Amino acid sequence: MGERRCAAVRVLVLQAAWALAGGQVRYSVPEEAEAGTVVGRLAQDLGLEAGEAEARRLRLVAQGRRASVELSGASGALLLSSRLDREQLCAKSAPCALRLEVLLERPLRVFHVELEVTDINDNAPVFPATRKTSASRNRPLCPGLVSRWRGPRMRISERTRSSPTHSAPASISLWIYKNRMTEILNLNSF
Repeated sequence: MGERRCAAVRVLVLQAAWALAGGQVRYSVPEEAEAGTVVGRLAQDLGLEAGEAEARRLRLVAQGRRASVELSGASGALLLSSRLDREQLCAKSAPCALRLEVLLERPLRVFHVELEVTDINDNAPVFPATRKTSASRNRPLCPGLVSRWRGPRMRISERTRSSPTHSAPASISLWIYKNRMTEILNLNSF
């Protein structure tokens, strides 16, 4: 009898673990997202039909740390009610995740929703590659430009004709410095 009871308990524990794992939904939202931003279509992600979220009373019941999140009753969408500040919510912890609980009645089910707040400052900048220019030591970039290489530095200057209001000729100078260790070019203009 003891072995049967242990086997039954194991089956129940496995079923409970399976139900918990099946009832988890994850979303990601960048910090500083505006109020009213739709984080996710929770009702749809839980497999509910249109209008079923309101009929089955889908609602937020618990929020770990006070997150500015609300649930739209009609659509079942998870919305931001105010801007999220990652540093204020999670201090310096690397993954910033807010755990929410959502209750669905008829039949009664509890879903765990995890909302990851991503840090917009940690992302590397992306620049569009609209124009690329390569320079050769022996060839000017375009007519009118004078370039002089001085070791790890290059000076590019353009002399233009003087305007009637200015007595001195106008010029633009660019200095390109190459860091020998990092191989990065720095551009200064004056």
